Amino acid sequence: MPEKDLDAEGNCPIHHKKPILLEEENYFFRLSKYEDQLKKIISDNTVKITPEFRKNEILSFLSEGLNDVSFSRSADKMPWGIPVPGDETQVMYVWCDALTNYLSGIGYSFDQEKFNRYHPMYVHVIGKDISRFHAIIYTAMLLSADMEISKNILVHGFVTSAGEKMSKSLGNGVNSEEVINIYGADALRYFITVGGGGVGEDIDYTQTGFHNLYNSGLVNGLGNIANRTSTLFCKYYPDGVSTEGFSLETDIYQEIKLRYAMHRNALEVFDIRTGYVAISMLIDLANKYFDEEKPWTIKDDPTKLRDVLLNLVEILYHITVLVAPFLPQTTEKMREIFSLTDSKLAGFSIDPDFRLVQENTDIKLVTVPLLFEKI
Repeated sequence: MPEKDLDAEGNCPIHHKKPILLEEENYFFRLSKYEDQLKKIISDNTVKITPEFRKNEILSFLSEGLNDVSFSRSADKMPWGIPVPGDETQVMYVWCDALTNYLSGIGYSFDQEKFNRYHPMYVHVIGKDISRFHAIIYTAMLLSADMEISKNILVHGFVTSAGEKMSKSLGNGVNSEEVINIYGADALRYFITVGGGGVGEDIDYTQTGFHNLYNSGLVNGLGNIANRTSTLFCKYYPDGVSTEGFSLETDIYQEIKLRYAMHRNALEVFDIRTGYVAISMLIDLANKYFDEEKPWTIKDDPTKLRDVLLNLVEILYHITVLVAPFLPQTTEKMREIFSLTDSKLAGFSIDPDFRLVQENTDIKLVTVPLLFEKI
């Protein structure tokens, strides 16, 4: 770590420890040779780094000039390392060796068909503390080997605990298995998706914050509308209902189209939080519509009752489609509501113009256990 990156006390800002100064003779990779080329391909988005502020950090680092980097260590100090070919006094530096696994792990030099299928990678997802290794050193390694480079580098933040990076050395980690045992895996996925700010920013975990987000977003939001819609529909139409003459309300149709566009545009730039916000807006729409129309009060008006419930079913269908990348286990439970067999699951169309209630002459739902238990 360069001295300028240390904190005021001379400690690593992440591990809060002083670095150890070592001196030894190593083999170096001529990283400086690729400085100008790296500046160009990152500036013009040949390699697109997201978020933009991480791209600017990399460009700022490049503007200070690149030094050549050690690609080996002394075998005396690291006897467990992989020997450098032709020189048993040296072993491969762990970072150099680790970076080549992106190639060897997908068949480079021994399974060309598999390698061609996965390389170059469309998006390289990395943590903010190792962005320089990947955006600069790994990209330069590919350039030096005259190989295609990654199209996108997505730099994510940390999941912190009380503002500190979780680490073994600090002893402030959270046992994810314990969280999953209580709340479920999708609840943890939900927190990672919506618990932070913009793309690449940190997410701070606290038990209270996680618990409140679970209850507000999943129990009272998604779980509530799925349960209310399916339960009331099955109460009045246990054998299903005809969709003849039904037409989706225009305002609902327009809202569905808007949220599909918002969802798609967000995911294209890896903004998963905004992608889920689009789904939350449909959830809010459905819950508001349910509360305003009060379908349980209009059972004496069968036509209006049917139309209100079919509008809710249509919104719930599109929520199910859009939520699939975020909450896969919950999605499977929601698909059961629509009485779809495994053979029909492939028919779920990611299309804002697709109408479940108009493509089917009859709609039949089933009730399923609560998607999320209040804790």
